Amino acid sequence: MARCSPPSRRCCSRSPEELLLHADGEVVFDPDWPDEALLDTSTAEHRDRIDGYAFEVCR
Repeated sequence: MARCSPPSRRCCSRSPEELLLHADGEVVFDPDWPDEALLDTSTAEHRDRIDGYAFEVCR
């Protein structure tokens, strides 16, 4: 499971909306870590974009 932890929240707050996991039109948060949004890793394209985006924005 890929998620945006609070220390890197700035990365997720600037992530393209389509890279965040959604259910019923709402961003999904980890039930065990409710302040951490989940990233949508359902496709290879999304995984590549998340990896590249995190590298560029969060360094």
